[in-house]
Amino acid sequence: MIGFLEMTPEELAALPDTIVPLTAIELRSVLLALDGDTFAPDSIYDVGLRSADDKLEQMLIEVRLKINQGRRSQTADATGE
Repeated sequence: MIGFLEMTPEELAALPDTIVPLTAIELRSVLLALDGDTFAPDSIYDVGLRSADDKLEQMLIEVRLKINQGRRSQTADATGE
């Protein structure tokens, strides 16, 4: 799959087709973690952070697949001309 260093600025700005909303606890957990907080295993914040991570990872996978498909179709169009 395509790596981030290989993506164009337009591709890096791409959005997934499916936006999965994050709950308040997921958002708070991410913000606290970004500030350097750590959480006890299975605490509400730990569970929230893992859940948010799963959702964000799924959206990222979708974007990367979408970019790969777009590149393949451009390559097919270019070779078909």
